[in-house]
Amino acid sequence: DLLEHFSEKEVAVGGSFDGPPSDSLGEFIQQRLKTKMNPAVYLAALLINEGYADASRRGYIRFHRTKK
Repeated sequence: DLLEHFSEKEVAVGGSFDGPPSDSLGEFIQQRLKTKMNPAVYLAALLINEGYADASRRGYIRFHRTKK
C-alpha cells in the first residue's frame, strides 16, 4: 500500500513522533498502523537502500514508480 500510495511522489519523511507533517511518510505509518510510534526515518533509509526511493533533499524522499 505504501509504495502504491507514494508512487512517483516526493514526500517529507516526517520523523516527528508528535504530529508528523500532513501527507508525510510518518503520518501515513501512524495512521495505517494505528500507532504513536514513528519509524519513518528508519523506513526511509531502508526504502532508499533497497532502491524504492531516492533522497531528494534534506528531510524528503522521492519514491520510484510502482510496477503494477
